[in-house]
Amino acid sequence: MRFPRGLDVQNIFVATQRGTGQMGSMFGARRNTKVNYGQISISIPPEHQPGQLERGKGVVDPAKFFAPVAAENYADIGAFTRAVRREQAPQGDVLVYVHGYNNTLEDAAFRLAQIRHDFGLTDPAILFACLGGGMRAAISMTVTRCCLRAMALKS
Repeated sequence: MRFPRGLDVQNIFVATQRGTGQMGSMFGARRNTKVNYGQISISIPPEHQPGQLERGKGVVDPAKFFAPVAAENYADIGAFTRAVRREQAPQGDVLVYVHGYNNTLEDAAFRLAQIRHDFGLTDPAILFACLGGGMRAAISMTVTRCCLRAMALKS
């Protein structure tokens, strides 16, 4: 895919308990019994200021705002792992980001793209977007499950 000159596009891999979305949404808001996998490409505008998330409303111009510009779903963990490894340097690392409570998947993907861009990171970035079920008590169990899944990816 071709993008305007000066536009940086960050590829973010996603592993989530969210079910598939509706009306063009890659992942929905409901918990799923299985983990779904995908990749979202996020544009970083040329005038981006480090530490900031330049956000717009509705359909935005990727040359001015962070925006999802491409997305791909993976059928299973095998396809997901192969895609991550294609972007990984030999003996390279992977950045794993487990987003915090009370954030949308979009917020987390934009923040991870911003971190990767601002720090000049080139290793693949994986966003674990796990749902806590809306209860604070469930958050520590959710983070634990996410960390266990991250360790399983390493092997």
